[in-house]
Amino acid sequence: MKRKLFYKSLILSGVVLLFFACQRNSTPHKTKILGKIINPKKTEIVISKDPFNIVSDTLFVKSGNKFSGEINVMKEGLHYIFIFPEFQVIYLKPGDSLAFVLNTSEFDESLSFSGTSGFENNLLIDLFLTNEKENVEISRRMKKLNPEELTRKLDSFYAAKQQLINSYKTSYQKTTPHYKKIIDLYNRVSQYRIKENYLSIYKSNIPKEFKNHRTFLKQKTADANLPDLLYFAKTFIYNRMREEQIPHSKVFSKAIEIIDKEIGDPHLRDNMYMIYCKNYIIGNSIQNPKDSVFLQYINRLQNPLYKESCYKYIKKNNILAKGKEFPALPVRNRYGNIVSLNKLLKKHKNLISYWDMYFMSNFKSNLEKLQKIKEEYPELQIIVLNDNPDDFQEWQLQIPQNKDFIFLQVNLKEYEMENFLPYGLNQVFLLDSTQIQQSLINLYDRNFAGKINAFMKK
Repeated sequence: MKRKLFYKSLILSGVVLLFFACQRNSTPHKTKILGKIINPKKTEIVISKDPFNIVSDTLFVKSGNKFSGEINVMKEGLHYIFIFPEFQVIYLKPGDSLAFVLNTSEFDESLSFSGTSGFENNLLIDLFLTNEKENVEISRRMKKLNPEELTRKLDSFYAAKQQLINSYKTSYQKTTPHYKKIIDLYNRVSQYRIKENYLSIYKSNIPKEFKNHRTFLKQKTADANLPDLLYFAKTFIYNRMREEQIPHSKVFSKAIEIIDKEIGDPHLRDNMYMIYCKNYIIGNSIQNPKDSVFLQYINRLQNPLYKESCYKYIKKNNILAKGKEFPALPVRNRYGNIVSLNKLLKKHKNLISYWDMYFMSNFKSNLEKLQKIKEEYPELQIIVLNDNPDDFQEWQLQIPQNKDFIFLQVNLKEYEMENFLPYGLNQVFLLDSTQIQQSLINLYDRNFAGKINAFMKK
C-alpha cells in the first residue's frame, strides 16, 4: 500500500497541468482543482459539499480531457466528487490547490492526487480501497463467523491500517488535527458498518458487548458526510426497527424517534432526517405538503436547503400524479426531427420508460422486460425516452433496431428535466392517451403484472 502512494505521486509528477497544483491558492475560501479524465463519460465534474448534491460546483472537461477551475471551500472537510457514473469523497481545505488524474474505466483504483492536499487524498483513497477489500473478505465469510471471531478479524484490520498510517509518520504528522480526526473516524466506522451488517443477518446469540459500537452514534463526529458513517447509521436504524418488530406502516414515524434519541451529532442527524424524508416522499408518493409525517421531518431539518429539496420532491409527485396529464415534453426522433409527444400518446394506451445511455446494463435488462410486456400486450404503445439531451449523436448510434418501441430523446437541458424524470430507471408510467393512470411504478415490483393487467382491461 505504501508503494502504491509512491506510485501515484510518480504518475502525477508527469502531468503538465500541475503548474499551480503544488502551490497554495492565495485566494481565501477558494480551492483550485485541475487534472485530466481518461475515457470521460460526461463533460461535467460536480463537487458537492453534501451527500445529496444540493450545494455544488461544476467544472467542465475540455480540450485534451483536461479540466481546471476554482470552487468555494469555507472550511476543511470531505466533499463529494461526482464523475459520472460514479462518485468518491475528497478532502479539501480553503486556499488549497489539488490535481488528480482519473480513468473512468477503473475509477477508484486509478485515482491519483497531487498538490497541497495530495498526500491526504491519496491516503484517503488507499484506505477506501483497503476497506473495500475487507468488506469483500468479510462478506464471503460472514455466515461462518461468530461474533467473537468477527471482532478479532476487525481488530486485525484496524491494526493493519494503523500500521499503514504510521509508516507515513513524517507526512501524516504534517496534516491538520481535523484531518487526523477524519482518518480516525474513517477507520472506526468501517468496522462499525460491518458489525451492523452482521446484526442485520443474525438476531440471536449476540453478546451485549458486541453492540457497544452503537454508542458511537451519540457522539459528535469529525465529518457527518462520510459515506461509511451514513451507511452505518442507516443500517443501525433499520436494525433497531427490525429488533423492535416495527410494522411497515410505522417505519417512518419510528425512524424519527430513533434519530431523535440515538443520533447525537446535529449534522449527521440532519443527514438522516433528509434520507428518511426523501424515502418517505418517494416510497409513498406523498403529494400533500401538510402530510403529518412529512411535517415531522420538515420541522426537524435544520438545513434550509434540505427542506427546500424535500418540498421539490412533493412538487414533482404532484406534477407526475395519477390523473394528471403527462408533461408535454419537447422530444426528437432518431432522425433529429422535433415531434409532438402529445400526438403520439393520443388514442393509445401507453407505457413510458426512461433510458439513460450511461447505464446500458440497466437499460438492456429493462428492454428485455419491456419486450415481454409488448408480446403479452401487442396493442400497448411503448415509448422509451432518452434523458441525455447533450449527446444526440451518441444516442443515435446506440438506439436498438427494434420496431416494437418508439425511441425518443427529450430535448431539454438536464436541469430543466428535474421535475419530469423518474426517481429510478426501473420506474415507468402507464397512460391512457395523455392521462397518467399509474405513476412511477417499478417494472420489477411483484405487483407490476397485476397493475398493468388491470390497466389494459379498462
